[in-house]
Amino acid sequence: MLSVLLQRLNEEGTQEAGRIAEATSAAAEYGRRAAALGASLSETVEAFVRFREAFIGELAGIARRRRLDTHEATSLLVEAESVADRLLVALMNGHSDQR
Repeated sequence: MLSVLLQRLNEEGTQEAGRIAEATSAAAEYGRRAAALGASLSETVEAFVRFREAFIGELAGIARRRRLDTHEATSLLVEAESVADRLLVALMNGHSDQR
């Protein structure tokens, strides 16, 4: 998931919907797998939060490498937060579907 999202946020163009759909599908599958392995929803969300922390950290690195100004870096983070929120919902829905 992290790789797919970073690729999407690190490129320009029309592949956005496909990359987000791929990441959303992966998040739902992770939710289903976690439930199948007996992880509670709380444990599953906690793991996602750790993923999100690594994701935001990597975005900060991308912003530094690209030498983004404050406006550009903020836009990148706002977009990333929106995508991460959608992934969290997909993860929880996948977990619920498995139960």
